[in-house]
Amino acid sequence: MNKLTILIAVVVCMAVCNARVLQEKKDLYDLHKGLVENGQYDLYEDISKLKYPSDCQRQKLRTYAENCGLIIENGRNHLKVRDPETGAIITDIPHKVKGNGTCRDIINILNGRCQNRYYDSYAAYDSYNGKEY
Repeated sequence: MNKLTILIAVVVCMAVCNARVLQEKKDLYDLHKGLVENGQYDLYEDISKLKYPSDCQRQKLRTYAENCGLIIENGRNHLKVRDPETGAIITDIPHKVKGNGTCRDIINILNGRCQNRYYDSYAAYDSYNGKEY
């Protein structure tokens, strides 16, 4: 009976020690590093960028453009977004924004202008001036 009690005590002690070691490793483990290792997270992605489709709202797009220093002009059906230096139209933001390709293009253009990066590199194109940013 004494051997059984000692064996149980040893097993419990080992379990407690292993739990502490696992907890220490968990505390030291960086969640973002794990996601990067699995290819699910980009360390260089800017958190403040617009995201598609969650940011397909007129007010979010307008606020982002204003915070970026772009000029916003009201139009009949759209908000015109202009470059403050050249006055060139960068993009239009419709009053009723839908989560479709148009919204994705607007997000790409605004992210490209304000973050020097595109949400989707092959879709960021300024159709008004006919050039890529």
